[in-house]
Amino acid sequence: MTERASYYSVLPAEVRYDKSLTDFERVMFSEISALADKRGFCWAGNRYFAELYGKHEKHISKIINKLAKAEYIQILIDKKAGNARKIYIGIRRKVTTYPHRCDEGINIDVTTYPHECYYIYKDINKQIEQTKRTSIFTPPTLEQITEYAKERKREDLIKPFYDFFTADDDPKKHWIDSKGEKVKSWKQKFVTWDNRSPQKIDDKVHTYDDCKVESL
Repeated sequence: MTERASYYSVLPAEVRYDKSLTDFERVMFSEISALADKRGFCWAGNRYFAELYGKHEKHISKIINKLAKAEYIQILIDKKAGNARKIYIGIRRKVTTYPHRCDEGINIDVTTYPHECYYIYKDINKQIEQTKRTSIFTPPTLEQITEYAKERKREDLIKPFYDFFTADDDPKKHWIDSKGEKVKSWKQKFVTWDNRSPQKIDDKVHTYDDCKVESL
């Protein structure tokens, strides 16, 4: 008698609503996920599934290949284990990373498999580090600060914000925060000022013309 998996199975939305799959193909994915839950991968051969569901081995083989082509599973052959087949579950996902020196994230399409997650995120982290090295902070102009302040309806912060980060006579000491660290994102700093200053600093709303200074 064929042993049956007694543990639960997973049927993600990607598989559940894929119109290209038949009901039995969804059941097969679910059965594979149940077996993979025990060891991290499914070790069963085509004969196992054929006997379990009363199907022909060739039919089972076509279904497994179809799931692999759709990237719902990944098939690996372990040569050290006598060419044993290992099936891993994989679901396509979009990963968005946010490097410290970038205002916007990087969208990366990946298909994740339990045994490969370390390598996937290692590659993502590598891209982040490369972005950090190439993303050099560029001091904003007064016009840029004014435009951003208007977007946030905080024109009252333009002059104090600009003066705070450019007050020193030495340009090399510009854009240093209160902790003595170099600013990585001036917009992020402006948002912090905005959140900490719910009231206008004075009764007058400063504009770019009010606080125009000569370029150093």
